[in-house]
Amino acid sequence: YASTTMNGAVTVYFPAGTYEVSAPIVANSSVQMDPGATIQATAPMAAVVEIGPDSPSRGKYGHIENVSFIGGTIDANNQANDGLFLRHYEHVSVQNVIVNNFLVNGFHFNDPTLGGFNTEVIASDLHTIRTSGNIPAGSVSLLMDTNGTDNQLSDSVFTQSDIGVDVKTAGEFFSNIHVYSYPPANGYMTIGFKDEGYQNYWKGCEADGPTVYGMYVS
Repeated sequence: YASTTMNGAVTVYFPAGTYEVSAPIVANSSVQMDPGATIQATAPMAAVVEIGPDSPSRGKYGHIENVSFIGGTIDANNQANDGLFLRHYEHVSVQNVIVNNFLVNGFHFNDPTLGGFNTEVIASDLHTIRTSGNIPAGSVSLLMDTNGTDNQLSDSVFTQSDIGVDVKTAGEFFSNIHVYSYPPANGYMTIGFKDEGYQNYWKGCEADGPTVYGMYVS
């Protein structure tokens, strides 16, 4: 697929295999990927997969609502800035997704350029890893950008980024998140958790081996 736009109240299914893309996939409905399915960037792009770009016809405030993204691997392939970018959403589930080889953010939740607030993503079993290249300076496995709240993330493992989790907003819930520096051949994580917001809730989270801060609160 060079570029695919998915619209409507359906679930788009990706069977096992590698799907090369030269432009972002824009997902406006639920996506189910086989565990053996990989979406791989083959050209520079902002994100491999975008969910819920601004659309006044969808949802009360233009959000995408009540959809899910489940399974599979997103390989940014040292070409795409972000792996999975949730831009404008409400009541979205993200589960069992791996993101590889991103330049900026593995998982990027919230797009401040669209305005309004995004709420209630339920995310679990997310994972980042680097299979080629070195860790880019400033890269983040999970970025919670400024215009979101009341999101819940759990049971995830983030590796091989400069920062494990960076939270720029408030009222988020994190449980059982493990970030760590491994393998050192690709570089080291410097900050495990970076909380730049307020009233965020952390439970059972572990930072394993970052070189500067395990938890940085500003």
